[in-house]
Amino acid sequence: MNTYFDIPHRLVGKALYESYYDHFGQMDILSDGSLYLIYRRATEHVGGSDGRVVFSKLEGGIWSAPTIVAQAGGQDFRDVAGGTMPSGRIVAASTVYETGEVKVYVSDDSGVTWIHKFTLARGGADYNFAHGKSFQVGARYVIPLYAATGVNYELKWLESSDGGETWGEGSTIYSGNTPYNETSYLPVGDGVILAVARVGSGAGGALRQFISLDDGGTWTDQGNVTAQNGDSTDILVAPSLSYVYSEGGTPHVVLLYTNRTTHFCYYRTILLAKAVAGSSGWTERVPVYSAPAASGYTSQVVLGGRRILGNLFRETSSTTSGAYQFEVYLGGVPDFESDWFSVSSNSLYTLSHGLQRSPRRVVVEFARSSSPSTWNIVMPSYFNDGGHKGSGAQVEVGSLNIRLGTGAAVWGTGYFGGIDNSATTRFATGYYRVRAWI
Repeated sequence: MNTYFDIPHRLVGKALYESYYDHFGQMDILSDGSLYLIYRRATEHVGGSDGRVVFSKLEGGIWSAPTIVAQAGGQDFRDVAGGTMPSGRIVAASTVYETGEVKVYVSDDSGVTWIHKFTLARGGADYNFAHGKSFQVGARYVIPLYAATGVNYELKWLESSDGGETWGEGSTIYSGNTPYNETSYLPVGDGVILAVARVGSGAGGALRQFISLDDGGTWTDQGNVTAQNGDSTDILVAPSLSYVYSEGGTPHVVLLYTNRTTHFCYYRTILLAKAVAGSSGWTERVPVYSAPAASGYTSQVVLGGRRILGNLFRETSSTTSGAYQFEVYLGGVPDFESDWFSVSSNSLYTLSHGLQRSPRRVVVEFARSSSPSTWNIVMPSYFNDGGHKGSGAQVEVGSLNIRLGTGAAVWGTGYFGGIDNSATTRFATGYYRVRAWI
């Protein structure tokens, strides 16, 4: 069968790596479990006139030879947006660089043949770019767009309410002077849609988070994605969101993106409840794979609730880029995770975990700052060396709360069985983070 089981576990390797410039694509899954890629194939990253949209499907563990979705002599199709509709129909959309037109195509035979359904004219806009994974919202199927007219920038949608037969402009997520683009959208149920966008050229180490609570009718700007360790002022591109579950069934959001300063693809996670509340609380970044030059444009599917199979377009020169697959297994994500919070010695702290039952495992971590790059595991213990004595974090676990007592110091060699640069260092203040699993 052509299912995800054809892919070796924990694969990071070449998939479609030929003498072309393959980039700007989307991975999705068909109703029979087959994985596919729709992407741009050309001879160079930008400036060419031979960019075309192509399709490839995983068959027997091998990606099929790419077939043409759309091409136009002397013109360059750019980023590809699209995905699988609930009916099984595949949608692919791309902007023709020379004309600024967005063209929409559909396939009803698993990518064998394609039909042109709609063209969005550039009109008075400087550009309209289709970009990202398409998705269903209520009765509407949505293709993400970003656009600009002068110094006014927009994030908006193309929508179809009749199964992809007709299309028109729909919701506007943002309109203003900040050049947001390359936005990923994630419907999570009950009318809630989360969005994360690239900011301008990507410089500044920031991604922007938005949320809608009414199926995209209105939107709130939640601010920059805030994580416990940041990306400095690095160049960040092409965020991509997915919905995953912990082993205990707690929903999380995973964010994949590419840092073109460190040349790595990373992911971060956040509890869904935190993401709905605001942009703060994303975890530390975890490297997935190296991403040299102008690599990026990750896209992924989630299987079994926690297993992510994804694709990274990895550029090695301005004329060579290929599709690399990766796997991220998120079985260890916690059911509760606090932010870093300030603590001091000889103090008691109570955290409401909201799990409705006592967690089976609790981990307490210590850091010197609220945005650390390193931290230490805190171990409940008692220590007396004649000159110093005290106890580590005493942990009480209940069905509603986790209570912590910090003891005579919040961190110190011997007190916690941890690592210190100095055998005599005893910290009276610092920051704790608490994670729990049910």
